[in-house]
This record gives sequence, C-alpha cells and structure tokens, in this order.
Amino acid sequence: MQMPRINARGQIKIPAELRKRLGIRAGTVVNCIEENGKLVLILMTARGIKGIRGFLKPKPGEPSAFEELFKERARERQREDIKAGWYDAEFKAKKAKGGNHHAAQSQHSSHPSKRSR
Repeated sequence: MQMPRINARGQIKIPAELRKRLGIRAGTVVNCIEENGKLVLILMTARGIKGIRGFLKPKPGEPSAFEELFKERARERQREDIKAGWYDAEFKAKKAKGGNHHAAQSQHSSHPSKRSR
C-alpha cells in the first residue's frame, strides 16, 4: 500500500491504480469531508453521486435537513418582520413629530449638483 505525502501546497498524489480503478482524471471534482477523524474524498462523478444519493436522507422519525432549514428561515423571516415593524413605527413617529424635514432640506441645498443653473 502506497502512502502518499501532502506537499507544501496542500496537494496529494492519488496512486495511479486508484485513479484508474475509480475513473479519476484531471479536473474530476471531489468533495472532502471529515468522518470520524478520517479524510474522505467523495467523487462527484455519476458513480460517486450514486454512492452518496441517500447520504442526506433522514433516518425514520428524524426531520430532514431541508425541513429544518426551511423552519429556521421562517423563524428568521419572522424576526426580520418584527424588526421592520419597529423601524416603521419609529419612522412614522419621527415623521409625525417633525414633519418631512428631509424634503424641505433638499430643496434648499447648497450642494452644487442641487443648484439650478
């Protein structure tokens, strides 16, 4: 069994017999994951994708990762809506208190681009 080393650029040479057996060519895309302290390369070829097809499938009784992501996004959206409501209320209160101060200010601006010629 060959024991390739990682070079200074973080690269590793995969032995020729493994490349041939697995159909790895220059440009083959791989996904690297850590699994129980081991580095695992998953080939993103038709064969590799077929091998991981059920990888993200939840076990019976467990929610899917996608369902959890959708639920989390719904919670984030609710927090964003609450925050937007606070900003809207603050804006309306300032507007009612002081009128439209910015519009009056922009009409009398001394900035050269705002002056009429």
